Amino acid sequence: EEHKSYLDCEEIAPIPGTKHLDYGSDYPFATPSDRANYLAFFLQSFFRGVFPGETPSFLIRANSQNCGKTKSARSISYIYSGKQEGSFSLPEGSKNLREVEMKFITKLKTHDVLVYDNAKVSLSNEFLDRIITQRVFSERESHKTQDFVRENDFLVGFTVNYQTADDDLITRAVVINLHSSKIKERKDLDDWVLAHRKEILGELMTMIQKWIDIGCPRIKPERYNGKFIRWAEVINGVLKTNGIHGFIENTEDWAKVDSTMSTVLEALYMEAERRSDQETEYIPLSSWANHIKTINPG
Repeated sequence: EEHKSYLDCEEIAPIPGTKHLDYGSDYPFATPSDRANYLAFFLQSFFRGVFPGETPSFLIRANSQNCGKTKSARSISYIYSGKQEGSFSLPEGSKNLREVEMKFITKLKTHDVLVYDNAKVSLSNEFLDRIITQRVFSERESHKTQDFVRENDFLVGFTVNYQTADDDLITRAVVINLHSSKIKERKDLDDWVLAHRKEILGELMTMIQKWIDIGCPRIKPERYNGKFIRWAEVINGVLKTNGIHGFIENTEDWAKVDSTMSTVLEALYMEAERRSDQETEYIPLSSWANHIKTINPG
């Protein structure tokens, strides 16, 4: 009983093995590191609210269309919140930054995962910083007399076709590369993930419990020099405890310069912070909540 938890009011219990997790993460990842990065955001379901303002966004890139960028982003959302992400894209040729911002605001009011699909519009560094680093986001909306307030317990993501990224983006996101040469016949994998969310969460819970049992080790990723070191150490500790290596070890592949993508990431983050002040029914795992508090004493 003490090992049970409720994520979005759904009872979850530990499940041994990784059968569902392995199938649910069977997207065409370019390298094992990309898969480890993807699983990090599955694990974030259990660390929700633990690192407010200290959780990076995810950036899903593919070398061609039909690699599953949108579906893999949707799977992350299904595991994190139990529903489809608040995704959006802009009309072809549109470069209206304010339009991006308003879409973020709208989605943030009703969603816990925001995905800027096929992101193309550049966003300011200030916009990106505000939505990532503030523990509580507050902003006055147009034609409103009260501030829009939302605790930073949401996830922000981007999907793009292969393009380079500048340093501002690299330090604010974890990149997940997909490659057409690794595509398998996995139709509607995102729908499968939603249908088996409870089993996947149970297997993730078992992974976390194993990490707790050996003292909650924090392990710094060797190649990581980003802004979210505490988050990265905890997630890497859970992954390595369970034999999953390569977390954030694909940095050389995407540490190239392109100011467009950096700005895109900012937009998504900022919009996420503008979500309406809605309470989410979420109760952390009682079996390891105290350990989490020692990691993030507040």
